[in-house]
Amino acid sequence: MLILRNGDLLNNDDKLHAIAHGCNCFGHMGAGVAKFISQKYPEAYKRDKLTPVGDKEKLGSFSYTFDETDKLFIGNLYTQFTHWDQNDMFYDWALHESLKRFIFFIHKQKDEDVFRIGIPMIGCGLANGKPSNVYSTLREVDQYFASRNIRVDIYLYLIDPPMMKLLELIHRGYEAWRDFSTQNTAEILNKKKQSAFSMLAADLINTAIEENKYGQSDNIRPSIVVSKTS
Repeated sequence: MLILRNGDLLNNDDKLHAIAHGCNCFGHMGAGVAKFISQKYPEAYKRDKLTPVGDKEKLGSFSYTFDETDKLFIGNLYTQFTHWDQNDMFYDWALHESLKRFIFFIHKQKDEDVFRIGIPMIGCGLANGKPSNVYSTLREVDQYFASRNIRVDIYLYLIDPPMMKLLELIHRGYEAWRDFSTQNTAEILNKKKQSAFSMLAADLINTAIEENKYGQSDNIRPSIVVSKTS
Protein backbone atom coordinates (compact mmCIF):
# COMPACT_ATOMS: atom_id res chain seq x y z
CA MET A 1 0.00 0.00 0.00
CA LEU A 2 1.23 3.49 -0.85
CA ILE A 3 0.70 5.87 2.07
CA LEU A 4 1.28 9.64 2.01
CA ARG A 5 2.88 11.26 5.03
CA ASN A 6 3.42 14.87 6.09
CA GLY A 7 6.40 14.72 8.42
CA ASP A 8 10.08 13.97 8.91
CA LEU A 9 11.31 10.67 7.49
CA LEU A 10 14.18 10.48 9.96
CA ASN A 11 11.93 10.65 13.01
CA ASN A 12 10.54 7.20 12.15
CA ASP A 13 7.15 7.96 13.68
CA ASP A 14 5.65 5.10 11.67
CA LYS A 15 7.99 2.48 13.19
CA LEU A 16 9.47 1.64 9.81
CA HIS A 17 11.57 -1.43 9.11
CA ALA A 18 13.61 0.44 6.50
CA ILE A 19 14.14 3.80 4.87
CA ALA A 20 15.61 4.47 1.44
CA HIS A 21 16.82 7.49 -0.47
CA GLY A 22 18.17 8.28 -3.92
CA CYS A 23 21.92 8.37 -4.56
CA ASN A 24 24.22 9.29 -7.42
CA CYS A 25 26.92 6.97 -8.72
CA PHE A 26 29.87 9.08 -7.56
CA GLY A 27 29.66 8.61 -3.78
CA HIS A 28 28.61 12.20 -3.15
CA MET A 29 26.18 12.84 -0.26
CA GLY A 30 26.78 16.55 0.24
CA ALA A 31 23.28 17.89 -0.32
CA GLY A 32 19.59 17.11 -0.17
CA VAL A 33 18.19 14.20 1.83
CA ALA A 34 21.41 12.21 1.39
CA LYS A 35 23.32 14.80 3.41
CA PHE A 36 21.09 14.33 6.45
CA ILE A 37 21.00 10.56 6.15
CA SER A 38 24.81 10.44 5.99
CA GLN A 39 24.96 12.58 9.14
CA LYS A 40 22.52 10.47 11.14
CA TYR A 41 23.63 7.13 9.68
CA PRO A 42 27.31 7.53 8.70
CA GLU A 43 27.61 3.80 8.00
CA ALA A 44 25.23 4.24 5.07
CA TYR A 45 27.68 6.74 3.59
CA LYS A 46 30.58 4.36 4.20
CA ARG A 47 28.74 1.57 2.39
CA ASP A 48 28.11 3.90 -0.53
CA LYS A 49 31.81 4.76 -0.71
CA LEU A 50 32.67 1.06 -1.01
CA THR A 51 30.89 0.86 -4.37
CA PRO A 52 32.71 1.68 -7.66
CA VAL A 53 32.91 5.43 -8.25
CA GLY A 54 31.38 6.70 -11.48
CA ASP A 55 30.09 3.31 -12.58
CA LYS A 56 26.84 3.81 -14.48
CA GLU A 57 26.08 0.12 -14.09
CA LYS A 58 25.12 0.89 -10.49
CA LEU A 59 21.89 2.53 -11.69
CA GLY A 60 18.95 0.41 -10.58
CA SER A 61 20.91 -1.29 -7.78
CA PHE A 62 21.38 -0.46 -4.09
CA SER A 63 23.75 -0.65 -1.15
CA TYR A 64 22.61 -0.77 2.45
CA THR A 65 23.44 -0.88 6.12
CA PHE A 66 21.56 -1.87 9.27
CA ASP A 67 21.50 0.46 12.27
CA GLU A 68 21.47 -1.58 15.48
CA THR A 69 20.32 1.33 17.64
CA ASP A 70 17.23 2.17 15.60
CA LYS A 71 16.78 -1.40 14.31
CA LEU A 72 16.46 0.05 10.84
CA PHE A 73 17.72 -0.83 7.36
CA ILE A 74 18.99 2.16 5.38
CA GLY A 75 19.05 1.76 1.62
CA ASN A 76 21.11 3.78 -0.84
CA LEU A 77 19.16 3.53 -4.09
CA TYR A 78 21.20 4.37 -7.18
CA THR A 79 18.64 6.44 -9.04
CA GLN A 80 20.86 9.09 -10.62
CA PHE A 81 24.21 9.03 -12.38
CA THR A 82 25.92 12.39 -11.83
CA HIS A 83 25.20 15.11 -9.28
CA TRP A 84 26.19 17.96 -11.63
CA ASP A 85 25.04 17.20 -15.21
CA GLN A 86 21.41 18.27 -15.64
CA ASN A 87 21.09 15.96 -18.64
CA ASP A 88 22.44 12.87 -16.90
CA MET A 89 21.01 12.76 -13.42
CA PHE A 90 17.75 11.10 -12.35
CA TYR A 91 16.24 8.05 -14.06
CA ASP A 92 12.69 6.85 -13.28
CA TRP A 93 13.49 3.28 -14.31
CA ALA A 94 16.43 3.23 -11.89
CA LEU A 95 14.11 4.19 -9.03
CA HIS A 96 11.70 1.41 -10.04
CA GLU A 97 14.40 -1.27 -10.18
CA SER A 98 16.45 -0.25 -7.14
CA LEU A 99 13.42 0.16 -4.87
CA LYS A 100 11.95 -3.15 -6.01
CA ARG A 101 15.26 -4.96 -5.41
CA PHE A 102 15.75 -3.33 -2.01
CA ILE A 103 12.25 -4.25 -0.85
CA PHE A 104 12.70 -7.83 -2.05
CA PHE A 105 16.00 -8.06 -0.17
CA ILE A 106 14.68 -6.62 3.10
CA HIS A 107 11.45 -8.58 2.89
CA LYS A 108 13.51 -11.78 3.02
CA GLN A 109 15.28 -10.55 6.17
CA LYS A 110 12.14 -9.61 8.10
CA ASP A 111 9.55 -12.02 9.44
CA GLU A 112 6.69 -9.54 9.48
CA ASP A 113 3.07 -9.65 8.30
CA VAL A 114 3.48 -6.21 6.76
CA PHE A 115 6.83 -4.70 5.81
CA ARG A 116 7.03 -0.89 6.22
CA ILE A 117 9.48 1.27 4.29
CA GLY A 118 9.75 5.06 4.22
CA ILE A 119 11.10 7.18 1.38
CA PRO A 120 11.23 10.86 0.46
CA MET A 121 10.06 12.19 -2.91
CA ILE A 122 13.20 10.73 -4.48
CA GLY A 123 14.78 12.75 -7.26
CA CYS A 124 12.39 15.70 -7.05
CA GLY A 125 14.71 18.22 -5.42
CA LEU A 126 18.24 18.65 -6.69
CA ALA A 127 18.09 15.81 -9.24
CA ASN A 128 15.36 17.42 -11.38
CA GLY A 129 12.99 14.45 -11.35
CA LYS A 130 9.28 15.00 -12.06
CA PRO A 131 6.98 14.34 -9.08
CA SER A 132 4.27 12.95 -11.38
CA ASN A 133 6.70 10.35 -12.75
CA VAL A 134 7.99 9.47 -9.29
CA TYR A 135 4.47 9.07 -7.93
CA SER A 136 3.52 6.82 -10.86
CA THR A 137 6.69 4.76 -10.38
CA LEU A 138 5.93 4.23 -6.70
CA ARG A 139 2.41 3.10 -7.54
CA GLU A 140 3.82 0.61 -10.04
CA VAL A 141 6.17 -0.81 -7.41
CA ASP A 142 3.34 -0.97 -4.89
CA GLN A 143 1.10 -2.81 -7.37
CA TYR A 144 3.94 -5.16 -8.32
CA PHE A 145 4.21 -6.47 -4.76
CA ALA A 146 0.45 -6.49 -4.21
CA SER A 147 0.03 -8.71 -7.28
CA ARG A 148 2.43 -11.19 -5.66
CA ASN A 149 0.63 -11.10 -2.29
CA ILE A 150 3.66 -9.49 -0.62
CA ARG A 151 2.35 -7.00 1.92
CA VAL A 152 4.44 -3.84 1.76
CA ASP A 153 3.49 -0.39 3.04
CA ILE A 154 5.45 2.34 1.24
CA TYR A 155 5.34 5.58 3.24
CA LEU A 156 5.99 8.58 1.00
CA TYR A 157 7.14 11.66 2.90
CA LEU A 158 6.36 14.87 1.03
CA ILE A 159 8.06 18.21 0.68
CA ASP A 160 5.49 20.86 1.52
CA PRO A 161 1.87 21.21 2.66
CA PRO A 162 0.45 22.38 -0.72
CA MET A 163 2.00 19.40 -2.48
CA MET A 164 0.76 17.13 0.29
CA LYS A 165 -2.82 18.32 -0.24
CA LEU A 166 -2.57 17.99 -4.02
CA LEU A 167 -1.13 14.48 -3.94
CA GLU A 168 -3.70 13.40 -1.34
CA LEU A 169 -6.41 14.43 -3.81
CA ILE A 170 -4.73 12.60 -6.69
CA HIS A 171 -4.07 9.58 -4.46
CA ARG A 172 -7.70 9.32 -3.38
CA GLY A 173 -8.74 9.60 -7.02
CA TYR A 174 -6.44 6.73 -8.01
CA GLU A 175 -7.75 4.55 -5.19
CA ALA A 176 -11.38 5.27 -6.07
CA TRP A 177 -10.73 4.56 -9.74
CA ARG A 178 -8.97 1.31 -8.93
CA ASP A 179 -11.96 0.15 -6.89
CA PHE A 180 -14.30 1.10 -9.71
CA SER A 181 -12.23 -0.48 -12.49
CA THR A 182 -11.96 -3.82 -10.70
CA GLN A 183 -15.77 -4.07 -10.76
CA ASN A 184 -16.17 -3.05 -14.40
CA THR A 185 -16.00 -5.81 -17.02
CA ALA A 186 -15.22 -3.46 -19.92
CA GLU A 187 -11.47 -3.84 -19.47
CA ILE A 188 -10.39 -2.07 -22.65
CA LEU A 189 -12.56 0.94 -21.87
CA ASN A 190 -11.26 0.96 -18.31
CA LYS A 191 -7.66 1.04 -19.47
CA LYS A 192 -8.36 3.99 -21.74
CA LYS A 193 -10.13 5.87 -18.96
CA GLN A 194 -7.39 5.07 -16.48
CA SER A 195 -4.76 6.29 -18.91
CA ALA A 196 -6.66 9.56 -19.35
CA PHE A 197 -6.97 9.91 -15.56
CA SER A 198 -3.22 9.33 -15.16
CA MET A 199 -2.47 12.05 -17.72
CA LEU A 200 -4.77 14.47 -15.91
CA ALA A 201 -3.12 13.67 -12.58
CA ALA A 202 0.34 14.24 -14.06
CA ASP A 203 -0.76 17.59 -15.52
CA LEU A 204 -2.13 18.72 -12.16
CA ILE A 205 1.05 17.77 -10.32
CA ASN A 206 3.36 19.38 -12.86
CA THR A 207 1.29 22.57 -12.85
CA ALA A 208 1.55 22.73 -9.07
CA ILE A 209 5.31 22.27 -9.30
CA GLU A 210 5.63 25.23 -11.67
CA GLU A 211 3.55 27.41 -9.37
CA ASN A 212 5.19 26.28 -6.13
CA LYS A 213 8.85 25.35 -6.67
CA TYR A 214 10.61 22.93 -4.36
CA GLY A 215 13.12 24.37 -1.93
CA GLN A 216 16.70 23.36 -2.73
CA SER A 217 18.76 25.00 0.00
CA ASP A 218 21.42 22.87 1.64
CA ASN A 219 20.35 24.37 4.97
CA ILE A 220 17.02 22.52 4.96
CA ARG A 221 15.92 18.98 4.29
CA PRO A 222 14.26 19.64 0.93
CA SER A 223 12.55 16.27 0.68
CA ILE A 224 11.72 15.30 4.23
CA VAL A 225 10.95 18.27 6.45
CA VAL A 226 7.58 19.94 5.98
CA SER A 227 5.33 22.11 8.06
CA LYS A 228 2.27 20.53 9.61
CA THR A 229 -0.95 21.28 7.80
CA SER A 230 -4.11 22.19 9.63
